[in-house]
Amino acid sequence: QSKRGILSMKKTLFLLLLASTQVFSPCYAALNLELTRGVNNALPIAIVPFGGQEEDDTSTKMTTIIRNDLKNSGRFSLLPENKMPTQPHNASAVNSSEWRQVNVDNVVVGDVTETGSSSHKINFALLDVIKNPTKTLITKPFNQVEKKDFRRLAHHISDLIYEALIGEKGPFSSHIAYILTQHSEGSPTRYSLEIADADGYNPQSILTSSQPIMSPAWSHDARKIAYVSFENHESQIYI
Repeated sequence: QSKRGILSMKKTLFLLLLASTQVFSPCYAALNLELTRGVNNALPIAIVPFGGQEEDDTSTKMTTIIRNDLKNSGRFSLLPENKMPTQPHNASAVNSSEWRQVNVDNVVVGDVTETGSSSHKINFALLDVIKNPTKTLITKPFNQVEKKDFRRLAHHISDLIYEALIGEKGPFSSHIAYILTQHSEGSPTRYSLEIADADGYNPQSILTSSQPIMSPAWSHDARKIAYVSFENHESQIYI
């Protein structure tokens, strides 16, 4: 769903967004996402670790983001890495019969190649090893990708996979709004209205208050947020 969706993904995802009392850190998201319910007929899929030999293990990070996106949607059943028969990095190396033996319908493969001092090429492919074992559903290269864009690209790849298999636009490149409550001993409680990536990363504080804030809601064009505040000691709606 688009930015308009808060706390739900159309027809599919049931998330409980828990406001943490942690102070923001550049390494950790302050938002915990808890999948409270999925679907009974979740699609079996394997996200094979992307190939690539880099000091900061960028390929592993990209694989992890894609796996977490699909897992948190509640629509996919991910094959554990230790149960994968092989770990190919391109579509031509996928043996469909091997994956059918471990009850997988779809396989995602890819690799990350450094093409310059700050740029990379990312290849990824999505295969249906049951219905179309000789044809890839998606095969796409991404050129001149900088490291700062890796997380955004991983969410985009998740969106492509979701749309191809579920038939609805993927929600992973969107944003969520939530309220963060922070308690400090000897200081008044602080409330803040936060915007973050769909998985809780890259949080930004757009409003802080000593009075409670609640019920954020996106406008239809996703350019404004309405919320309820008690700044004047009574509930009022602000934009």
